[in-house]
Amino acid sequence: MRFKQGLRDDHDMLSTWRDGEKNRDCCKWKGIRCSYETELIDSFTKLKYLNISSCEFSGRIPNQLGKLKNLRYLYLRYNDKLKGQIPHELGNLSQLKYLNIEYNHLVGAIPCELGNLAKMRYLNLRGNYLAGVIPYQLGNLAQLQFLDLRDNFLDGTIPFKVGDLWMLQSLRLGGNSNLETNKENYSDAKWLSSLSYLKILNLSSSNIGYSRQWLRILSKMLPNLVELRVSECDLSDINISPLFDSFCNISSSLTILDLSSNMLSSSTFKWLFNFSSNLKELYLSNNNYVSPPLSFNFDSLLILDLSHMWFWHMSQNMYALNLSYNNLRGTTPDLPLAFTYFPILTLTSNQFESSIPPFMRRAATLHLSHNRFSNLDSLLCDQNSVNSLGILDVSNNQLKGRIPDCWDNLKSLQYLDLSKNKLSGKIQLSLGTLVNLKALVLHNNSLIGELPSSMKNLTNLTMLDVGENKLSGSIPSWIGETLHQLVVLSFRLNHFVGSLPSGICYLSQIKLLDVSENHICGQIPKCLHNFTVMAAINMNMTVSDNVSHNYPNNITGSRYDYYVPVMWKGVEDAFKNPELLLNSIDLSGK
Repeated sequence: MRFKQGLRDDHDMLSTWRDGEKNRDCCKWKGIRCSYETELIDSFTKLKYLNISSCEFSGRIPNQLGKLKNLRYLYLRYNDKLKGQIPHELGNLSQLKYLNIEYNHLVGAIPCELGNLAKMRYLNLRGNYLAGVIPYQLGNLAQLQFLDLRDNFLDGTIPFKVGDLWMLQSLRLGGNSNLETNKENYSDAKWLSSLSYLKILNLSSSNIGYSRQWLRILSKMLPNLVELRVSECDLSDINISPLFDSFCNISSSLTILDLSSNMLSSSTFKWLFNFSSNLKELYLSNNNYVSPPLSFNFDSLLILDLSHMWFWHMSQNMYALNLSYNNLRGTTPDLPLAFTYFPILTLTSNQFESSIPPFMRRAATLHLSHNRFSNLDSLLCDQNSVNSLGILDVSNNQLKGRIPDCWDNLKSLQYLDLSKNKLSGKIQLSLGTLVNLKALVLHNNSLIGELPSSMKNLTNLTMLDVGENKLSGSIPSWIGETLHQLVVLSFRLNHFVGSLPSGICYLSQIKLLDVSENHICGQIPKCLHNFTVMAAINMNMTVSDNVSHNYPNNITGSRYDYYVPVMWKGVEDAFKNPELLLNSIDLSGK
């Protein structure tokens, strides 16, 4: 009960642990197992295994844990509200073999008393807020095989006593930005060579890049390592070369190598790709590479991370890049690129998310459909970005909120597709400034209100699809009076009311007209017989005209393919580039 009192149990995980006459049978307490030969237990003195991970406990680790003299395994991980210091009393658990307190909110220093745990084999304190030096007493843990102190705030030098842990197989110290190595003292690194059984080494975020002694010893260990992580270590081509340029350093065991966030340049590739024949994971992101490797010799490679470097640098001179259907994910950074040409960027069918970076406005054609982008403002509303956009397709994403109101800075835009998102609010007046627009596709959102009168300025429109929204009011007469080039017009599945305006009869080029599933009433205009193109056999007009830009090598443009939902005799279907497939009119009601 004293152990329970030391914790805050907001989720009643220990609600059955109660005092009193009716609750003395501890064997009935939740989480307690005991021998039914004795039926009752008076204490936990024989307890060998205690796991209260991921129980959302808060408060401090009870000092009473130090009285569990027979405890072998103690797991307190993933209780992110568990705070305070690690109790010094844990050093009394002389039988303890496994201690895992990772990912809590523990602070203070690592207790030197943990060095008393002579039978300890596994010690994991990762992901807390522990500070101060690594206590040299940990070097007394002669049976230790796994030590993980990553992602804390430890500082000072790594104690040479760690070299006494001769059975150590995994040493992970990365993510402690103030952890240092002695640049001048060779003996400061010599202990590393004593760890002959070591298979996993993580020294990320340390300053080994400035210590030739450390790198020299590390190079001798490489043939035996399975995993090496030295990201954020200020490594450059000059100081890292001893690790890989010697024949004796060629490794057949290394499967994971992390060199990310250093200062390596493209010349690294010349020796790196001949280094290990069994490499499965290679992390090289955030370096100074400016060109891709010419060849890859890793038949075994499963993961290659080259993000934020040569991929974007080499794109400055490109005119077409297609990365569609690659399951790429994460956010895309804003990069200071100055494209020589106006490129075609196709990133469709990936899992990119968050905002679309402003540098993409330098593209002439931008295909971003079927991703998870949620914000357009950073792309459209940056007044300092050069704008070359002719085609913008952000359909099938997670755009939400109002449509941005900064279209007056995108005069070159000819095709705009924002369909199948979560956009709401009214259609912005500034869309009417896109006087070169040929296709405007907004279907399947939650847009409300009436069509803004400013859209009458879009006299080059050949396609207007605002179907499957919550638009209301009457269909404006200026649709037919000013938008004479319309080939495809869809108002389906909205809340439009009133009758069809007679001005719609001026749409002499119309091939598909869909006003189904609205509240349209009144008589059908007799002038619909003017839609002579619907009856034509020779269809020589296309909405998908090329967008002309000064591309090199006679590349003249980019085709925009689109799908329009069509209600055909009560059955919904979707047609790709429908003006090439059918001529249709649907005036059906709800």
